[in-house]
Amino acid sequence: MKLVSVRIFDQDYHIKSDASGETILQIAAYINEQIERMRSSAFAGTRTDLAVMVALKAASDYFQAREDLSRLKKRIEAEAAALAAKIEGGLPGRSSPHTSATTITPHQG
Repeated sequence: MKLVSVRIFDQDYHIKSDASGETILQIAAYINEQIERMRSSAFAGTRTDLAVMVALKAASDYFQAREDLSRLKKRIEAEAAALAAKIEGGLPGRSSPHTSATTITPHQG
C-alpha cells in the first residue's frame, strides 16, 4: 500500500491505496476539475451539496464508461467471430460452415 498526499477542494488528504501514486493524483485532479466546473456554473449549494454533485457526476461518468466498454467488447467479439469464420471458410481442405461436405463413394461398375 502506498500513501499519497493530495489536495482536494482546498483540503489535504492522505490516501492509502494499492493504486499508483500517479493514478491517485489523476483522480484528485479529476475531482478538483469537476468541483471547479460546478462552482463556475453558479452552483449555489453548500460544500456538502457540491461534494455530492461531484460524486454523482463521477459515478455517471463511470457507468457511462462501463456501458461503452461493454458495447465495445461485444462489437469486437462479433467482428472477431466474423473474421474467424472468413478465415476458416477460406482455408484449403476446410468446408465452409455454409456448405455441406462432399461424400465420395467408390464407383461400382
